[in-house]
Amino acid sequence: PPVIVIEPLTSRPSPPASTVSVPPVTVSVGEAVSLTAFTPSSEATTVMSPAVSSFRKRTARRRRSPMRRSSAEAMTDRPTNFLVTGGAGFIGSAVCRRLAANPALHVTNVDKLTYAGNLASLRQIENAHNYLFVRADINEEARILDLLRRREIDVIMHLAAESHVDRSISGPGDFITTNINGTFNLLEAFRDTKGQKFLHVSTDEVFGSLGETGFFTETTPYAPNSPYSASKASSDLLVRAYHHTYGLPTLI
Repeated sequence: PPVIVIEPLTSRPSPPASTVSVPPVTVSVGEAVSLTAFTPSSEATTVMSPAVSSFRKRTARRRRSPMRRSSAEAMTDRPTNFLVTGGAGFIGSAVCRRLAANPALHVTNVDKLTYAGNLASLRQIENAHNYLFVRADINEEARILDLLRRREIDVIMHLAAESHVDRSISGPGDFITTNINGTFNLLEAFRDTKGQKFLHVSTDEVFGSLGETGFFTETTPYAPNSPYSASKASSDLLVRAYHHTYGLPTLI
């Protein structure tokens, strides 16, 4: 094959005394070129051909990307499909708007539209090509499972929950039904369809109450003090159990 001869440029000023001159190097075309000059501190500076440098930069960018898709996804160019429960709520609607802003993501919003649901917060994306709203209860087992299958859901972001301590004191039944049974139903549907990630949104209420000072961490023991916090702690433990028992890719 043809060869390239690399020699120090004679038109440039002589290298400083602290740097060792590099002798001529002969290499084959396409071979990575590395010329190393050592300073008195023994630190090395590597010079490589532009083609090799560009290749390494592209490879590094691909390795760093957190959203790399599998080979099957790359072949079909299929978008990532999200199911957001409670997506008409204050936090859930913000999540849906953020996700739908990315055309590579498809968002299915499931909400029962109780007192906390407000479709007005979703008007800016209601006609988006990658967004769909479905009014449903997460305890509708057959419907939820069918939705996950038809929409080919990859990621569930589970925000739907009965909330507020005072409401749980006056009517705890709804909290048990939605927060515990509803989470169980979603986990079963997710297990059946073999999704990629189940994100379960909890609350700091599961850790109990704080006084005038102090703070909670993720290692604080659970100490729920109301039907609301007890139902959320129960749903957290269900998600944890499904991860350890069935190997589901969950995150609390």
